Amino acid sequence: AEQEPDVEKELDKIREESKKLSPEDITVLDPAMGSGHILVYAFDVLYQIYLSAGYSEREIPRLILEKNLYGLDIDDRAGQLAYFALIMKARSYSRRFFRDIERDPIELNVCAIQESNMFNKDINNLYYEDSLLNDDIKYIFDVFIDAKEYGSVLKLNSKIFNEIEKKFNSIDVTEKNLFDKLYEIIPILIKQGKIISKEYDVCITNPPYMGNKGMTSKINNYVKQFYPNSKNDLGTVFIEKCLENTKNHKFLSMITMHSWMFLKSFEELRNTIKNNVFISSLVHLGTKAFEEIGGEVVQTVCFTIRKENFRKIGKYIRLMDYNSSNLKNKEFFNKCNYYKVNQNKFSKIPGTPIVYWKNDSIYDIFDKGIKLGDIASPRKGNSTSDNNRFLRFWFEVNIENINFGCKKIIKEDTINKRWFPYNKGGGYRKWYGNNEYIIDWKNDGELIRNIPTAVVANYQYFMKPGLTWSTVSSKRFSIRKFEEGFIFDNGGCCLFTEKDRDFYLSLLNSKVFHYIFSTLNPTLNFQSGEIARFPVIKPNLDDKKEELNNAQLNVEISKMDWDFFETSWDFKMHPLIKFKNSNIENTFCIWKNFTQNQFNKLKKNEEELNKLFIDIYGLQDELTPEVEDKDITIRKADRDREMKSFISYAVGCMMGRYSLDEEGLVFAGGEFYINRYKTFKADKDAIIPITDMEY
Repeated sequence: AEQEPDVEKELDKIREESKKLSPEDITVLDPAMGSGHILVYAFDVLYQIYLSAGYSEREIPRLILEKNLYGLDIDDRAGQLAYFALIMKARSYSRRFFRDIERDPIELNVCAIQESNMFNKDINNLYYEDSLLNDDIKYIFDVFIDAKEYGSVLKLNSKIFNEIEKKFNSIDVTEKNLFDKLYEIIPILIKQGKIISKEYDVCITNPPYMGNKGMTSKINNYVKQFYPNSKNDLGTVFIEKCLENTKNHKFLSMITMHSWMFLKSFEELRNTIKNNVFISSLVHLGTKAFEEIGGEVVQTVCFTIRKENFRKIGKYIRLMDYNSSNLKNKEFFNKCNYYKVNQNKFSKIPGTPIVYWKNDSIYDIFDKGIKLGDIASPRKGNSTSDNNRFLRFWFEVNIENINFGCKKIIKEDTINKRWFPYNKGGGYRKWYGNNEYIIDWKNDGELIRNIPTAVVANYQYFMKPGLTWSTVSSKRFSIRKFEEGFIFDNGGCCLFTEKDRDFYLSLLNSKVFHYIFSTLNPTLNFQSGEIARFPVIKPNLDDKKEELNNAQLNVEISKMDWDFFETSWDFKMHPLIKFKNSNIENTFCIWKNFTQNQFNKLKKNEEELNKLFIDIYGLQDELTPEVEDKDITIRKADRDREMKSFISYAVGCMMGRYSLDEEGLVFAGGEFYINRYKTFKADKDAIIPITDMEY
């Protein structure tokens, strides 16, 4: 992108200096090379550079392999494949290449990182007359213990390896032979140490992606110590490491998950990038960038960073909204997807998210708004460390042992009646619902508290009414209202407030929230800390009572929809019983019309609330209030589903779970009373004979 005029002077100096550059000076590193795909492609590019500089075609392949390309991996087989791929690429350019390297052997700068563990005993017997050399060699054996755990993110001193190499090469051959095994491994360790610690003109890689939970304790502790700004994922650790490995004014280019651009845990990494280096170009790919990777969770971005801080205006290409690799390829060339942004702008939004695609109006909203976390309490909850042990669906337990609607936990009472409703997130659903789980809280959660890795968080909010959402979603953010009596999970974070619950419920379910929150975090991970940063602009709510009444109506409509299905613990009766008519077909038609009307009411209410918040936030030029049918989260009647659920309800009546004479659950544990089933008899044995006769 074009830069500010004062930057051009600096660029002229760099261009002048670059004229002296020889193709033989260009160094390219892939620190996670796998089987060498990137290095092979770099070979093609370098070949063209050499040709343009007038080199002979026969000498170029050797020069590229010896002087330009460097690669690392922790897997021995990957290292062999990369070596093979590069040799074959060289052969494709020179038919005589095999004969040339047979006559004059070649050494490639690619290696699978080796460990020194097996030589620990031998190194204690090592002795050379040069005591400094002894110390240096012991250093390299120490630093490469468990090297396959750490790979190319190891922190090393390049000067030490150059010095060790000179000293070691000067040792008398007979002295080396005293320690044959050590003699063989020392040059390998020196070589990999030099490659890991050297600076390059270009670092380019597709790094391994691995969050904290996937790391071994060794690598986890190592990255916490040496890469505190990027420690939460190995992919981001590679960003930090590659910046160290890149020469000033030169290039780092990677493809990674896009979470580092937005999540709070990478805020310091973003600040480091914004203040010290320059995002030259970035292509935001999002999901489905690669045909072999499906789903909505893998969201990728590829970018080039230049290691300098005087340029600020970068070029960004947004392909997030295209849901196939073919479409992304096509739309890459559509100029309407291009943005030129000064990266200093990013710090105007809390957390410095890389929000290159937003208009300037978004920055005004953050100036005017108050952080949600300053006026309400977004909180995450428990981590039991063993959900299979402590959680159940509510219908798996004797209902008489479940505490519904409690205002507080009384420890003594939980010894026998030990189960409590549990907010655990769930699928995309707004306003009300996803109430399915209960937690075993015997003796006030004693068994959970005794697990070292378990976390009981924000206990003071247990049993309080609030709003809950799923921290991980395959779609977009959705929030639901709940009343007293719930414990909650870190997968079902909650928002607590003394007043104006319906205002926050409406705001966080609105298009305005989705639009602004994507500035803070367009990932599908909605942690409480991220929600807390949302800017709230709160009008005089006394003037908005009529519009905000729609929030409570939406809760009532969604609750009715949820409770019409057996999976709700507030289920009363099947809708085909409630709307009973002359025959089942007419009954279904009545139910179908009812659900359509409910759907239309909810959609209309949501659109009116969207209009309210669009006006409050001044986003009339950015958003319209309309809601697509797919974003309405109650169900329309479905003939197939309704008939299956009606059969299920009938079996429930046969078993005595339900009765046509009473609403709700009649038998779900405890005493069985046959006189509660007059209109339709239940089977006391809980055995249904399947015969050719009627029931």
